[in-house]
Amino acid sequence: MTNFKELDGRVLAVSSGNASYENDFKRMFPNAQIKYFTNYFDTFVAVTKNLADGAFTFHSFEKALQESYPNLRSLATDKEIPIVAAFADGAPEQLRQDFDAFVESSLKSGLMDSLEDKWISGYPSADVVEFSNLPEGTSFKFAFDVMNPPYEYLKDGKYAGFEVALIYEFCKRFGYKPLIETVAYDAVVAGLSTGKFDMGIGDYGYTEERSEGMVFSKPYFMDRFAFMVLSPGKTEELTFAESMKQSFY
Repeated sequence: MTNFKELDGRVLAVSSGNASYENDFKRMFPNAQIKYFTNYFDTFVAVTKNLADGAFTFHSFEKALQESYPNLRSLATDKEIPIVAAFADGAPEQLRQDFDAFVESSLKSGLMDSLEDKWISGYPSADVVEFSNLPEGTSFKFAFDVMNPPYEYLKDGKYAGFEVALIYEFCKRFGYKPLIETVAYDAVVAGLSTGKFDMGIGDYGYTEERSEGMVFSKPYFMDRFAFMVLSPGKTEELTFAESMKQSFY
């Protein structure tokens, strides 16, 4: 396949965490069959095993995913989605206002573009994010999943990624000190709903459905829907090393 439109009429693998985009999928691919998987990474394995023709993701994940699935490539669509941070209902109002102000000023100043170039377009970056360098400031409970490159990941045991660097720059400018807890993606969302965390990140795509249950920031990045498909000339058969790498990941 060379164009995302060829996916219509095919089998598309989607993680249950992205079920809120189902109406978009139906509009884009009215004849496709959607197969849901509990685990996000199982969707890509399904493509390598010829159980699906494409696995849903965002275009910005292509480089990171190809590290673990070298026989797959990305077909980006023209569907854009705004990426936002999430807050608990009971999070300090000042924290939300300050972050929105930071997003707005960073988009105007070019800081957001430089972070995108470094952490997304330039993935993997040679740098890490050192929250220990921040001076003492107003604390807030902050959570993310480190298995989410290029947005959040670990490099040499330290935090790295586009959104991680974004939060660091925000805290440095507004005098905050995050109390960081790294948990699974679903646990971030659950922790925000119960008030365990004040703020969470995780490449959250804004939708009206999601906004009914979560409080979101202003958008700071526009991503595009994409589907990982088999690269030309590849089959579902992987080498032993590739299979071990995917299983470990």
